[in-house]
Amino acid sequence: MSWPLVNRIVCAADGSATAIQAAEAAIALAAASQAEVVFVHVLDDELIRDFASVMDDDGGAARQRLERNAAQILAHLGDLAAKAGVPCKSRLETGDPPRVIDAIARELHADVIVMGKVGQRGLRKWLVGSVTRRLIESTHLPVLVITETAEPPRDGAAG
Repeated sequence: MSWPLVNRIVCAADGSATAIQAAEAAIALAAASQAEVVFVHVLDDELIRDFASVMDDDGGAARQRLERNAAQILAHLGDLAAKAGVPCKSRLETGDPPRVIDAIARELHADVIVMGKVGQRGLRKWLVGSVTRRLIESTHLPVLVITETAEPPRDGAAG
């Protein structure tokens, strides 16, 4: 089987350690393939409601705070891509993260989705599953999953 050329990469960007490592992997892949990266941050509707209830808010202040955080994450990733000479775009959306990421990837005719393997904890994981698992199960696109590493191997040696 021959792999198609990679022209566009969608990278899920939630700001977690594995998402940052996934962004670095997406940038490296894009640099090697002369591809574009589209960083996608999805504000989870349920998270906004949960955050608003903790803040005793109707959701407006919670949404604004989450949007500011997302903008900082996307700006940081844009800076990383620019330093590597990789063209990139950013998207900030609201909804169910795996559905939104898949929809954007299809809309943009992405060749691959890159994301971190971020394990959710607690009851919510058991009820809805991780975003990564749900995306893998629902998309027709290849998904490159990056796991968190303490530090990269040195001199090509295995960690």
